[in-house]
Amino acid sequence: MDRLSKKDREVNYFFLVFLLTLTFGVFFNEFIGLGVVDEFFQMVFLVLFLIYSFWKGEFYLGKMGWVALFSFVFYSVYSFYIGSNTPRTILLDVVLQAKPFIAFFVVYYSKQHFSDTEKYVLRLVVLGLYFIALFVLVGAMAGTGFNWFFGHESKFATAVALLAMIYLFTGPFTWKNRWLFLIMLSAGLFSMKGKFFGFYAFAVLFTLLYSHKFKLKISIKNLILGVVTLGLVVFAAREKVVFYAQGFFLNPEDTETTVHYLARPLLYLTSGEILMDYFPFGSGFASFATHASQVDYSSTYAEYGLDKVWGLSEDYSSFVADTHFPSLAQFGWVGLILTMLFWYVLITKANKCKRKAKRSSAYFSIVLIFVFLMIECVADAAFTNNRGLLSMLLLGYLFNELEAEASEKSSTEPKV
Repeated sequence: MDRLSKKDREVNYFFLVFLLTLTFGVFFNEFIGLGVVDEFFQMVFLVLFLIYSFWKGEFYLGKMGWVALFSFVFYSVYSFYIGSNTPRTILLDVVLQAKPFIAFFVVYYSKQHFSDTEKYVLRLVVLGLYFIALFVLVGAMAGTGFNWFFGHESKFATAVALLAMIYLFTGPFTWKNRWLFLIMLSAGLFSMKGKFFGFYAFAVLFTLLYSHKFKLKISIKNLILGVVTLGLVVFAAREKVVFYAQGFFLNPEDTETTVHYLARPLLYLTSGEILMDYFPFGSGFASFATHASQVDYSSTYAEYGLDKVWGLSEDYSSFVADTHFPSLAQFGWVGLILTMLFWYVLITKANKCKRKAKRSSAYFSIVLIFVFLMIECVADAAFTNNRGLLSMLLLGYLFNELEAEASEKSSTEPKV
């Protein structure tokens, strides 16, 4: 009994920090102006994991965890060796880039689960926060805008998406709850953000068409779903798509045009050049398309003529960390392959568990989180900010639940 109570207290600590991360690290972050609070919670989770490991008398990292740890150590040494930026910004970028991986591995390898009571409490918190989000939405429609509370309408949209997904996961996997999930998600449409239109289109189609035979893999059915979703996104955000597409056809030497156009397309185009020029390990931490690369302005921007682009210049660099995928050029082809392998292993693991736990609500939510992150990363640095932290924490819980469901199904199957 004593051991059980200790275990409960350990789980409650993780749950408490998860609630604080959701409430203050994401939802109230902009309103209160907490700044680097997500990095604080990142460190708290890491400390909890170390204490948890010490308490159990074992420090366990699976293959993915050790590969990630070795990769970050290697790229840190590599970045210092090539002088990708100043020492302080290299270390800052290490912290930022490691944040989502620490979040996932800490929860996953400490085998954290939400108990029924914790799910109930979490749903109540989510509903309370969602009510506040609706209040902000009503105010925004009346003319106050979203900025006073969320800082930007896109952050309102991602907050709504995360709240809706948590609500779905913590309740029974019934059609009633799936419809409530879609209704909650609909509030994000008022953000008028193309990214959210894309996720919303996928969520609606996925919810309506989902069957227990579905697996996240390349198939005719999944390709059709992807094409239809993409078509709806392009139609809903057609004006913005055309606007951004112009950036891919600019002449870099035409300064007067380039200065007014589109940092984001140029980041994508330049990332391809960096992958080839800095083969195979990339330009290093804090060198390109990250927040750290603008703290101490990276020389990489001048090297590729981006220091003259509006939004990417040293005097005005607000759009430097405006997207995630181009930042992978920092780690070259090797880092790009490792990133793809990380997601491939997770998807393979999820599909393997799904074969045993066919009616898993956790699998449904894993697909939603994966698609949400992939869409967000196209036009936001969501993976390495507070929304990425919360998403990866939730993903860790979801994988633990899915594996538990698969194990339970296996143990109840008749022996032959």
